[in-house]
This record gives sequence, C-alpha cells and structure tokens, in this order.
Amino acid sequence: MALNDSNLRKYLITEDQWNEFTKIQNFLRPFKEVTTIMSGFTYPTISATIPLYNYLIDHVEDVIGNEESDDNISESESIATNIETESNATKEEKWSLLTKQASKKSKEKLLEYYNKTNDSYLISIILDLRLKLQYFQNHLWGEQLISEVQQKLVYHIIILNNNCNNCINFVN
Repeated sequence: MALNDSNLRKYLITEDQWNEFTKIQNFLRPFKEVTTIMSGFTYPTISATIPLYNYLIDHVEDVIGNEESDDNISESESIATNIETESNATKEEKWSLLTKQASKKSKEKLLEYYNKTNDSYLISIILDLRLKLQYFQNHLWGEQLISEVQQKLVYHIIILNNNCNNCINFVN
C-alpha cells in the first residue's frame, strides 16, 4: 500500500534500517528474557536475582569486549572522540560504537543495583535446591568467595538460632 501511495513512500523502512532494528532487538533480547522470567514467577524469586544479574552483566560485557583502556577516558573526551569517529565511520562501525556505549551505561546501572544486594541473596542461592553452592562453583566465583558465602550462611544460622533461643527463654 505504501509503495502505491506517494505520501506514504517516505515512511518505508529500508533494508539497512531493518538490519539496524534487528541488531537492537538482538541486544535487548536478554533484557526481555530476564524481565519475562522475573515477572512470570508465581513463587519467591530472590534466589534468581543474582544469577539473572550475572547473565545480563555477562551479556553487556560481551558486547563491550576488552576495552580496559577506555575506562580511564572521561565521558567528554569519549564524546569528542566519538563525534570525530562518526564522520569517518561506516554504518557498521557506528552501530558497534553505539551498542558499546549503551552496554557501558547498562553495565553501570546493573552494577549499581547488583551492589545493593545483601547476604540474603547469596544465602538464598545456597538454600535453593536447584542452585546450592554448585551455582558459585559453576560460575567460577573462586574458593575464597565461596568460603565467604558459606561463612555468611553459618553466621546467619547461628544468629537466628540464638535469637530463637532467646525468644524461647523469654516465653518460659
């Protein structure tokens, strides 16, 4: 219909635009998947929180790639460099730059919320029969971190036990 109507022809989406939409869709797909998973649960999801954050952080890190040297560049320097680059860059290079910038911003926000998690998230992973300590081992947390998570569980069990004993003694 748009091909026949000269007023609508200017709104036709080109093949290049469709390719760009597909790239955006591919970048956003993991975010949709995580949102669907978290929204679809009909039971407590605290034990899924850290694994899902890790999944998204891994995804954006894969898009960013190994750019350790870029982390030391200020945002204004990065923008100035990007403006210069954009004039000389191909569409593919521009897309790559755009997705890396979006990934860096996504990673910053994900880490901001990830750092707000507390011991209860880690303990819930251990107590989840689907995950247990095997989750940490499978995701290469390292023996020291796994030991710290175990110690946190033991610490909270001792505190809970002491609190329960105090409650029982109070009632008696």
